[in-house]
Parts: sequence; structure tokens; C-alpha cells
Amino acid sequence: RSRGHRVILAMTGQHPDLAPMMLRELGLQPDIELGGCLAGMAPPLQLATILACIGPVLAAWRPQLVMVQGDTVSTFAGALAASYARVPIAHVEAGLRTHDFDEPHPEELHRALVAPMASLHFAPTRHAAAALRREGVDPSRIHITGNSGIDALLATSERLDTDPALAADLAFRHPYAAQPR
Repeated sequence: RSRGHRVILAMTGQHPDLAPMMLRELGLQPDIELGGCLAGMAPPLQLATILACIGPVLAAWRPQLVMVQGDTVSTFAGALAASYARVPIAHVEAGLRTHDFDEPHPEELHRALVAPMASLHFAPTRHAAAALRREGVDPSRIHITGNSGIDALLATSERLDTDPALAADLAFRHPYAAQPR
């Protein structure tokens, strides 16, 4: 947005306890909440529900690119819906692999299925980029960007030193983790 791009942040509701807190900590507000609590649903029902919600959003907004992050059902559903709509896909945290669909299940399956649909692959590490190259992904479409989860953890850790309210909230919610800094 700061560079003049129209950005639409959609939240699927897959992680109703974690996602709102994470977005708030990052200073982000979803533009679209696809609604419905997906918690407790089996992955196939989550997938069907998210696909049914994302399709009309893509048709209405007609984005030039859909960016998906991670390895969740929401990630796979977003990529699949974008693929159906013929919208290019960028995958953040691309290339992470265990090469065992049971570990973790179903996340490893999602990772492997998103890769062939993606046009851009934002790999967190050189190892993840190498995995994508071994799978035949064009190296010019792979960008090593670091790990967004680790980056968020480091940024929050730095904030603990300068934000007493955040430090107090963390100590209250996780007393076992509070240690002198």
C-alpha cells in the first residue's frame, strides 16, 4: 500500500484464536473476513468452505496476484482458487519440505501441491530454495526472503525491551516463559 499497490488482506478464519492476535501485533487489519469458524472442521470440509468463499472474492476484486503464506488448508485453498481463476500465485515460505506426507500431515501435502501452482516462490532459506530447484521450479522464480515467522518473533522480542505493556501482557499470558531480560 505504501508503494501505491492495491492490497486486499483476506482472513479465512482457520485460526480464530491465533490470527487476529498476530495481525494486531503486526498492525494489520483484514479487509475481508471470509467468516465462519473453521476450527474443529476436518481439512476436507475446511477446504470446501474456504474455496466456496474465496471464489467470489477473486471474481469481485480481480487481483493481479494472490499471495498465500505457509502450509495451511487456507494456503492450499487460496492457491487452488487463484489457479482456477487464472490469477498468478506467490507463495511465502515456499520450499519447506520433509518429503513425508505424513509428517506433518496435512501440511506437507499442502506445500507440495502449492508449489506447481505458484509463479513466485519466496523461500525462507537456501535449503528451501534448493528443494524447489530439485522439483524443477525455474530458479528465476525463487527468491530467498527469510522466514516471516522468525522475523516476527525477532521483531516482537526487540519490542519487549521498549514496550512495557507488551512485556507485562506476555508475562501475564505466559508466566512460565517470563524471564528477566
